[in-house]
Amino acid sequence: RGLMFRDSLDERRGMLFPFEVPGRYSFWMKNVRIPLDILWLDRGGRVVWIVERAEPCGSDLCPMHVPQADASCVVEVIGGLAGKHRIALGDVLSIHRG
Repeated sequence: RGLMFRDSLDERRGMLFPFEVPGRYSFWMKNVRIPLDILWLDRGGRVVWIVERAEPCGSDLCPMHVPQADASCVVEVIGGLAGKHRIALGDVLSIHRG
C-alpha cells in the first residue's frame, strides 16, 4: 500500500521499501494523494536515482517511475524534500527507523 490514501506526511517521516536483491524497481503513484520524492539507494545508502515531486494519480493509468540504476531500497518522502536538502545522485543517506 505504501503511502496510498494519506493526506499528509511529516517531513521527518517516510516509507522504506527494502529489497533482498538489487534491481530496477519501478514505482507508481496510484491512489497517492500528495506529491512525493522517490529516492532509490544502493546497499551503501548512496542515492542512485531520484524522482522529485512525483504527482498523485487517481486512475489505473498512472505513469511508472523507473530508475536508471539498480537499487537495494527505495525511500518515499514528502515532495520537495530532496530539493530542500539538496539531495543529489551520489549522496549517501542515513535512514533511522522508528
